[in-house]
Amino acid sequence: FERIRSFLDSWFQSFAIQFAKVQNQISLIFKEDKVSKNQHKHNYKHIEEDVLEQLENHIEDISPKEYIPVIILLRASGWRISDVLNLKYDNCLDSTLSGYYLCGDIQKTKVLEHRIPISSEIADVVKASISLSANTKGNTNRYLFVTESGKRKGYPYNGKNIGLALNRLAEKYNILDRNGKLF
Repeated sequence: FERIRSFLDSWFQSFAIQFAKVQNQISLIFKEDKVSKNQHKHNYKHIEEDVLEQLENHIEDISPKEYIPVIILLRASGWRISDVLNLKYDNCLDSTLSGYYLCGDIQKTKVLEHRIPISSEIADVVKASISLSANTKGNTNRYLFVTESGKRKGYPYNGKNIGLALNRLAEKYNILDRNGKLF
């Protein structure tokens, strides 16, 4: 009986170690991390550092001013504009002992409740935006960046309008890429 028990214990430990190795390998690579055959490495949009620096030098001149926090969060998070605009003021900021996290859903890749670390300065921008949006009448969907009037009242800002504001800024301050082309 002791030999059988010893054998089973040994076998179970060996099995558990092998199972753990397989589990760790599987959980390190998620389905969404794999590149499909139809994806090409050059599909990703990249903004050059010197263009970002030029933008940061003139960000306070963006018009309307309400877009400044959106652009700051875009820069800090690397998220798509639609994901930043769909943040909800009641669950977009998490404070822990290790720091602050921006929390939201990444719709295109279906990553829900995604969290990324942010600096305390970026957290201050989020806190100020929360304060404004939480006190905005008609913000029943709790958007962090909400339109206060017009046809889109109660909905997030229009991403295309933010893009147009960035284009106007690029034209006004002649923001160029490394090839000297207006960005």
